[in-house]
Amino acid sequence: MAKIDPDTTAPLSRLVGGGAPAFERITLDDEGALRLGDVLAFPPDCVHVRSMMNQSLDGAIAGEDGSSASLSNPWDFFTLTVLRALPDIIVCGATTVRSEDFRRPSGRKNLRRERLRPCSAEFPALAILTTSGEIPPSIDEDWPTFLVCPPEKGAEVARASGFSRESIIEAAGARAIVSALADRGFRGIQVEGGPRVNGMFFDDGAFDELVWTRSAITVGGEAPRASVGKPHRLSWHLTDLFHSPGACIERYTTVKSKEDQ
Repeated sequence: MAKIDPDTTAPLSRLVGGGAPAFERITLDDEGALRLGDVLAFPPDCVHVRSMMNQSLDGAIAGEDGSSASLSNPWDFFTLTVLRALPDIIVCGATTVRSEDFRRPSGRKNLRRERLRPCSAEFPALAILTTSGEIPPSIDEDWPTFLVCPPEKGAEVARASGFSRESIIEAAGARAIVSALADRGFRGIQVEGGPRVNGMFFDDGAFDELVWTRSAITVGGEAPRASVGKPHRLSWHLTDLFHSPGACIERYTTVKSKEDQ
């Protein structure tokens, strides 16, 4: 069977907006980035935690090269550059930093000028979860970058990483991490994995929303899934859905229990 290559110039089509049927075309250019950034912007006046992930149709978050890059396509990459331009800080695990080559996750240039981040910084800060302090030499403390470790591990992580103690955050669990970041002025918090970091945030009920891209490919194999943690059952509400020939972007917000309301 011959492969059918998607039209990589096709725009994103917004099919659901604000939880209701909608239709809007978003082109993969600066004008479209401004529109998508406006739709997906963090609320400016509260602490808000977002999960950002990409996966294949069969649930893999990594392709044949062991990273998410081999799952990517023009629509996923466009969305990634927009999403990276929106948070105050990006949170991820040390394993993800090593496999995904995190350096300076700056986001789309024309959105940086718009100052869409709640704290109005030009670039997002980076927080890396680590128990050992072993991080790639490409990671720059002055980005700024913080290392998040379990309580009483701070001195050990500082020695192993060479980071100053002011850049080390000791916190037990996702809610404690969110609180520590909020105390430093970060309100828009974007978590980018990996699976165990996502699992910890799900376990603590710390996510306010999910913005996940689903690339229109299957990869098989033994690739990891988006979340690894304790069994749980959380309900989510589809608030936005964007379609393209090669990917769907789905945005879900939490459905709070009566006790949480």
